[in-house]
Amino acid sequence: MRNIFLILIFIPIIISIKWPWEWDWDFDFDWDSFINNLKSVIPTFITDMKSKIKDFMNKAEADKQQIMENLNSEISALQQKIKDDIAQKKEDFENELKNLMEKGTEVAKYLSYKVCDIAQMDYEDCRNNKKQLLLNLLNAVKENFGQCSVVIQQITKVTESAELNLKYILFLVNAITENPDAIEKGKTQVVYDILNCLQEKIEYYWPIISANLAKGEISINVKEDITNLLLSSYSKLVNMIQYDELDGNIEKANNKTGLIPAAISKKVHQGIFKLLKRINEFGAGFYNISANMALNIITNPGNLDVNADSEFQWINDDNKGIKIKLHSNYMLREKGASSLQAVVFESPLVSLRANSAKEGGTSNTFVGITLYDKDGNEIVVKDFPIEDLRPEIFFKKRLFGAMEKCLYYNEEKDTIENTGILSAIVNFDGEEYIKCIPKHLSSFTIGSYENSSEVANNEKEKNYTTVIIIASVVGAVGLLVGGFFIYRCVRRRKNFY
Repeated sequence: MRNIFLILIFIPIIISIKWPWEWDWDFDFDWDSFINNLKSVIPTFITDMKSKIKDFMNKAEADKQQIMENLNSEISALQQKIKDDIAQKKEDFENELKNLMEKGTEVAKYLSYKVCDIAQMDYEDCRNNKKQLLLNLLNAVKENFGQCSVVIQQITKVTESAELNLKYILFLVNAITENPDAIEKGKTQVVYDILNCLQEKIEYYWPIISANLAKGEISINVKEDITNLLLSSYSKLVNMIQYDELDGNIEKANNKTGLIPAAISKKVHQGIFKLLKRINEFGAGFYNISANMALNIITNPGNLDVNADSEFQWINDDNKGIKIKLHSNYMLREKGASSLQAVVFESPLVSLRANSAKEGGTSNTFVGITLYDKDGNEIVVKDFPIEDLRPEIFFKKRLFGAMEKCLYYNEEKDTIENTGILSAIVNFDGEEYIKCIPKHLSSFTIGSYENSSEVANNEKEKNYTTVIIIASVVGAVGLLVGGFFIYRCVRRRKNFY
């Protein structure tokens, strides 16, 4: 009965949301694109894993389960050995830690290919099984990398190469983030803390890594791979936050707007843009970060001609149904910028529940447009004077249903609002799009309201009114019942006398 009840709850959610990944994998494409995007040395165990995972996927479910349980037992044994070595003040436990990260990455990768189908009766049992298998690894990760100072310290210890040590940690965390449906309550914070540490302290540990890198080209490739791996993990951390919200592990999203009030969602949003800022040093072009994120960078070549201001570039994301039109010459010249970024990404600020075609809400697909100066600092843009040369964002209407209002995230107020954005419905090749023309730069999306703070206040007022009505009804019923009993007592006393 419990499983039937869960299905009755979740089926409406499935109908109204757009899942952040596809279940029908092209394994060779996924793996090759993942590895081929990297430009520097990859740990051997990662390159060897391709054949292991392919073999794993061809096994029967019972055999897959046994493989994962065996790996889990190995992780437990390695973690106990590490604890014993530390207790005995032995300093040669790095080899066990290295093996633990290899086994942990492997089991997390295997788990990511174990699909729990919400339409099946065993969905809850399947997810609980995944959670149990991953919990042991997450506890070991917390034990060994729970403090930022320890994380940085391990970069210089596990192997003789600081570069490989960091990549061991990055590949492990990246594999864990591929299992958003297998995270127990509170464990998303463990993953975030490690990523935040590596993002915030990159200027500290980078000199340690680069000291052993001979050529400038090799050095920049390593830095780019580190940044991309961090950004990829951040983008997948979004899915973990969304599952936490659906599972009730964090505060529920607003019913109308779909905004997640949890502090971690805002921190991940900020972390994403801190890392995007670092991508600028790797040059202009297209960066396919993950299934949840794609980035375009346009750089200022210098001596921009005012006569070229009317020229523009199209950036298309067909998978998300989004087009972006940028007058980059004008935008770069007008604000004296060194580079222009346009990123399409899944937002950690918005629940999966928010993609309701009928009831509206907020789309969790955002478009970030940002200008940077020559020192890599963001240029805050509150107005582009010439309306015809402002950026234009197009959302394919049939993919977003009732969400027709152009919005942006006001980070200072922590609200979603529509101030300073013009909206219109236009056609491309017979397809309707919602056209957004902002006069300022920010993170943009669409929704079914104009200001999230007003919606939240209205919701509070409605809830307050509901409470008053219920209390009044209960009070009235209480008075009626009390009056009835008093009346009965009076009648009885009269009859008695």
